[in-house]
Amino acid sequence: MSHPVQISVCMAAYNAASFVGAAITSVLGQSFRDFELLIVDDGSGDGTLEILRQFARLDPRVKLLRNDGNRGLVYSRNRLLQCASAPFVAIADADDICEPTRLEKQIGWLLNHPETGVCGAAVTFIGDSPPGRRDDVAVYGEAQIRFFMRLLPCFWNTTTMYRLGLLKQAGSYRAGFDAGAEDYDLWSRLLPLTRFANLPEPLVKVRVHAASVTAQGSRCFENVLSVSARLLGDYLQQPVPLAIRTDFHAFLMRGTIEATACERAFRFALALYRQARRLETPETLRAFTQLLAPAAWTHARNLVYSAPGLSREMARSAFRMQPSLLARGEAWGYVIRTGMPRTATRWISQWRRPARTGGKPV
Repeated sequence: MSHPVQISVCMAAYNAASFVGAAITSVLGQSFRDFELLIVDDGSGDGTLEILRQFARLDPRVKLLRNDGNRGLVYSRNRLLQCASAPFVAIADADDICEPTRLEKQIGWLLNHPETGVCGAAVTFIGDSPPGRRDDVAVYGEAQIRFFMRLLPCFWNTTTMYRLGLLKQAGSYRAGFDAGAEDYDLWSRLLPLTRFANLPEPLVKVRVHAASVTAQGSRCFENVLSVSARLLGDYLQQPVPLAIRTDFHAFLMRGTIEATACERAFRFALALYRQARRLETPETLRAFTQLLAPAAWTHARNLVYSAPGLSREMARSAFRMQPSLLARGEAWGYVIRTGMPRTATRWISQWRRPARTGGKPV
């Protein structure tokens, strides 16, 4: 191409022959045309390279790179960034489908919001995904993204667009994350440098299949929790051990957890909640309360016989944070059984009173 382009679309491909053609076609069919498509073949052995060569011959926007063997995702992504010539970089996975207006809408947002350096979007699902699967990753609004990013990733990597200068300033992708969460680690280092945005319109179709990272998320679970523990430690201004972060994840997900680990997670949750009350917007705090209070209530019921003291403490905290829990059918049976009816009656009388969190301090 004879003139500088505005977007470098970066795609890493490894043994993606079944899907990469459709992924490339979706990029080349974008309504926004001023881009280059950089594709690196990471030592594929299934015919991927031949498909990439065909596209490179047919469209001058396609620039093909080839690794000397299977070097992994971190190496491949960094090589793509080194070759990018545009001020904006869009990530596209080799098995996903970009909607035709994806690049147009994301670069439009970034050009109109110069303070924002990272832009993602909602997704829909194709392939082996269960019918009606909901997008449960993307978080919207700068304040909520900044808070919830400390808990878990808030973006689909395959939807992200960045300012290239910020990626280089953050140090690009780091070694040690080939098992996954290299994107989450990058976002954690971008948090102090820029603002984030997620567009609520689905702009990418994420393909779920046996070999996809989306389907095999457990491979990078420890990496995700390690990054989260570091971010939460910065937020709370004290180290957060990985074991506590692991317990806290099980607590929030309402999974089975033994009493000692549950108490550790609950104490940590209260410390995080109190810090959030001091630092976050009412909307962000309300969203966190809606996640935390039902989790505490679930564990309170699960431990009502094996750890009654802890159970009552968690129930009290849950009802203070979210009095509407008392409207559930099982709530009054619990408070009567555990000797809490007078306290519960007082809380229910305060239900719907205006409050910063929708509940009471804990």
